[in-house]
Amino acid sequence: MRKVIVYSLLLIIGLFGSQLLPNIFTHYNQLQPLIMISTMTALSYIMINVGREFEIDKNNLKQYRWDYIVAMTTATFPWIAVVVYFIFVLFPAELWTNADAWKETLVIGRFAAPTSAGVLFAMLAAAGLGATWMFSKARILAIFDVCFADIRLSLFTSMEYSIICS
Repeated sequence: MRKVIVYSLLLIIGLFGSQLLPNIFTHYNQLQPLIMISTMTALSYIMINVGREFEIDKNNLKQYRWDYIVAMTTATFPWIAVVVYFIFVLFPAELWTNADAWKETLVIGRFAAPTSAGVLFAMLAAAGLGATWMFSKARILAIFDVCFADIRLSLFTSMEYSIICS
């Protein structure tokens, strides 16, 4: 449990640091690519290893259906909240009914919305809690979350493509 608290604090420090460091450190732009590459490499390593260990229990497919529904809602609710925030807080009132603004915001909101399952399983793996029930459940949710995100992204990409071509 101590590791989870430490990694949670490190995550919070990282979030604040990512917002404050560009304003404090004058040469941040030179350091940013290195930070991005090292962060993405570490996260990719964790996600690939988690995905490699994933096995589907074909005797319990009904449980996966429920897990997919949970993953879909945990991915969709933050996405909808981000889109509503972008439209009704950041946009002027005259754009609230603009269809193009909604279409663009739906796509942008998909990338701006956090995914709780992905963060959770990355933290659990980093804390060495890979053998726990929580980790296996978070792994299933994260994998289904990625699948659901890919489906939504392909739908919106095809929708944007059809709008551009027409």
